Amino acid sequence: MVRLPKHMYLSGPAIIQAIHRAVINKSYGGNGIADPSGFASIALPLQKRIQELIDSALQSSTRDDTIDWEDKVLNTIIASFVTSEDLGVSDDDVEYIVLLSTVVVMAYELVQVTIMEGTSTARFIISAFNEYLCEPEVCMQLAAKLEAEQRRLENACAHSTIQRAVMQLRKLMPDLLETTAVWKASMTQAQTTQNVLCDESSNSDGGVPDTVSKPVLSGAVFPRDLRIEVFLKHDCAWLFDFVESVDTCDGFTTIKTCIGLSMQVEPRFAVSEIYGIFNTVTITATNSCDKSLAGTIIVPPGYSFRVMEVEYVHEMVAIQGKTMIESDRAVLNVSNGDHIVQRRNCHRSVLIESTEC
Repeated sequence: MVRLPKHMYLSGPAIIQAIHRAVINKSYGGNGIADPSGFASIALPLQKRIQELIDSALQSSTRDDTIDWEDKVLNTIIASFVTSEDLGVSDDDVEYIVLLSTVVVMAYELVQVTIMEGTSTARFIISAFNEYLCEPEVCMQLAAKLEAEQRRLENACAHSTIQRAVMQLRKLMPDLLETTAVWKASMTQAQTTQNVLCDESSNSDGGVPDTVSKPVLSGAVFPRDLRIEVFLKHDCAWLFDFVESVDTCDGFTTIKTCIGLSMQVEPRFAVSEIYGIFNTVTITATNSCDKSLAGTIIVPPGYSFRVMEVEYVHEMVAIQGKTMIESDRAVLNVSNGDHIVQRRNCHRSVLIESTEC
């Protein structure tokens, strides 16, 4: 099957972000920031694996109707897909996010390549949605994200097959009012059962065990973008992942990603074609020179940027809001916008979070 450029498809990272937001709203007080690159690091290989399994199943079968999609794809993904990404939630919640994302992305891929009307594939998708997309908050966030994705694809003049697939996916989603009613009924039943158990426990010798609430994450949305200047070291290249588009105007190249970050590259630097599973571009100097400004990474409010292979971090306390980070490839100057630097992996990587001005 011929695949179109990644930005002409439904965004896998956007689906994970929507489900993550639902989990944050429901279980973490509505406050929380995760590294957007974490969404893409999960979504891109997940989407690729789903596509491979679907293609393999279609090639080995003469009829779509005879394929057991749950066994061939869903169960295979659940059994084998692992991730170590830190999404700012518990490990159980990460697994839950990946599971629901698998169901939605798989449905999207199936809608594109199989016949839906009255088939076992359509029945499988509806059954999977009813089983897994049972929380109103999840359905609400997904509905909003799918609507936004449909507008994005329309504006990008994506292929009509892609636009129809997203429309079909929205139609197959569980009804929000019905989901809410069922969810409230199940919660009422669960509360009744819990009250009975508590009454029984209070009449026995044992006490009711303490409950431990989930941590409340901090984070909010603020008005000013954070700018990070990238000064390349001699004979080094800068790699920028999760790229959706590369556009050049008046000598400057603007790189946009699927995780909300962008980069403006200086005229003396070349940007490669997009390549690899993480949609990477390589930025190199046309003339070799030491510590030359290659470009500026723009981090919107509430987002973050990860720097790998860090050698040194200097937070200039005397100059508020300024930090210099040296990696094996470049020196980064963070000087426009308030931010927090979190050291990770024994200080070999840092996460730069854009915060309130």
